[in-house]
Amino acid sequence: MRVQEFMIKDVISVEYYNIVQDVLIIMQEYRHMNLPVVNSEGYLIGTVSALDIMGLVGMEKISPYESALISLEAPGDFVFEDLQAVKNKYIGEFMNTDAKFVYEDDNISHIMSILLAQKLVSIPVVDGSGKLIGMLDSIEMLRKMLNYSEEKNKD
Repeated sequence: MRVQEFMIKDVISVEYYNIVQDVLIIMQEYRHMNLPVVNSEGYLIGTVSALDIMGLVGMEKISPYESALISLEAPGDFVFEDLQAVKNKYIGEFMNTDAKFVYEDDNISHIMSILLAQKLVSIPVVDGSGKLIGMLDSIEMLRKMLNYSEEKNKD
């Protein structure tokens, strides 16, 4: 089985010149914690996560207990000030340029072991030229495998 059979083809992505505030809105609207970053031609150039943005505003300095009490909708003063300072900066300045990705024709069993070993919940899918064509989401992948298994057992 190949990645293309399990990937989400309607991918939400952002571009280098999207500002932090807009990326947060996209993450909230689509309920995605990780987004691929593409150039104007759709080629993958990095990824950005909510954790990356939280690091920008000093939230990596607080305890897990404190972070559970803080949301971006009602942040503490120190978070609010830091967020105000970066909200209009380009996301490309903060993206992870060492982004992990997979190819559409990769073997899904091999990719599952990579996701588990690296504790990834999703990973971008690119074609042979590096253009973003999908996203492999672990929950969606498991759902499709379960459906496949149930259909196979019916036969």
